[in-house]
Parts: sequence; structure tokens; C-alpha cells
Amino acid sequence: MKYLFSFALSSYDFFNALLLLLCIFQTESAKIFSVISSC
Repeated sequence: MKYLFSFALSSYDFFNALLLLLCIFQTESAKIFSVISSC
């Protein structure tokens, strides 16, 4: 049970990190897109 809980916690942390990375990627690509469209 403890192992399962730690696994769920680590996968939750992984999911949060992935979500954060996706958010950063989206904002960066939006910046790049705005630079391209302004040219």
C-alpha cells in the first residue's frame, strides 16, 4: 500500500512537471509566433 502511494505521488509529480513544461512550451511558441507574425 505504501509503495502504491509513493508511486501515485511520483506519477503526480511527473504529471505536474509535464504540465508545467507544456505551459512553458506554449508560452514560448506563442512568443516565437508573435515575432514571426510581426515580421
